[in-house]
Amino acid sequence: MDDGLLFGSRYCQLEAQQYGVDTHRVSIVFDAAGVRNHSGKLLQEFTHIIGFFGDSYTENRRLEDRYTVTSLLNEFWGEQRAVNFGIDGFGIEQSFQRWLNFRDIVRMDDVLYVFCVNDLQNLYEIDLFTLTTTDGTVEFTNRYQNNSRPSMKRAFYRYLGKWRVTYLVLEAHYKTRGKLVAANSPALGQMFSDRYLNVARDAYKVRFQDRYGESIELDLMSKSPRSETLAWVEKFRVILMLWKEQVERNGTRFHIAILGDGERALLNRMLGDSIAQYQLVDFTKDGMPAALQGFSRLFKRDGHWNEIGNLAAIPVLADYFVSFGAKAYSPDQKDAFLQAKLAQILEYYHRYGGEPNPAPRLAANPPHN
Repeated sequence: MDDGLLFGSRYCQLEAQQYGVDTHRVSIVFDAAGVRNHSGKLLQEFTHIIGFFGDSYTENRRLEDRYTVTSLLNEFWGEQRAVNFGIDGFGIEQSFQRWLNFRDIVRMDDVLYVFCVNDLQNLYEIDLFTLTTTDGTVEFTNRYQNNSRPSMKRAFYRYLGKWRVTYLVLEAHYKTRGKLVAANSPALGQMFSDRYLNVARDAYKVRFQDRYGESIELDLMSKSPRSETLAWVEKFRVILMLWKEQVERNGTRFHIAILGDGERALLNRMLGDSIAQYQLVDFTKDGMPAALQGFSRLFKRDGHWNEIGNLAAIPVLADYFVSFGAKAYSPDQKDAFLQAKLAQILEYYHRYGGEPNPAPRLAANPPHN
């Protein structure tokens, strides 16, 4: 299943109800590979790449390009190393599939999986991979990859995927067919609608409004988790280990980033003693940097990191990757960078209608460099 790629740039429209101000227009740039890269350089021109994989926290889709965590880290280092492969969607399975899509295209030194507290819930909701064991070896199959399709049809789906319109086109196709059938026979038209439209829609709604799915993390953290929950945890563990093994087989290092206290507790519960096999970077272990004290990492009405939340992660990432060959910077150098970027962000809020404290909002109109 193609995860959908887009050429060029576009604007992200956010509803007023979500942030409490008028609809915002935030410039977002994807390169020809479908990666959030506004540097003007091809991915193949980057060296010593650190690939960031994850969901909406990683993609930072609601933020101006220059304030994403990867852009800020590259600016701090003064070189293009961090690449944002995040997808505004769902957790570990899509992140793994995203890496599979790029592993033979882009040479990476490091893969950083940004673990989010809802990744276990997303695994239950999506269930993207089928796992089978043969002679002690675990194999996985993307259940949406159907090799029985004619090659021309597969090529057509991939083309649609590049423009992120696959489902739009297919839905239009089925609705058109349904109207044609109904014109000849109302009874057949109703059957067609029930078969191709209503059933799929209702199944989707049931899956994503499942009370068990919404409480699966709480169940896991309870004294007596359900056996079903433990089975999903085991699948998470297997997929994570498969991903790590395949990354390292390519000569690349594998890391897990922990967003906060909730993620730390959940990951420890899921992995148990096996967590020692992974290299972890904890974004919030040292609290808010002194230069950013008094500001919130999060949007006012949204749990995602805002511009200042991304900025707060830069010293943590910079220090962590020193152990893997990155240049070391003094506390004064890091503090100077934070203060300079904070001043720029506050001016950005002031010019475009944000709230610098306690939680800034997005700009109504993106500034231009």
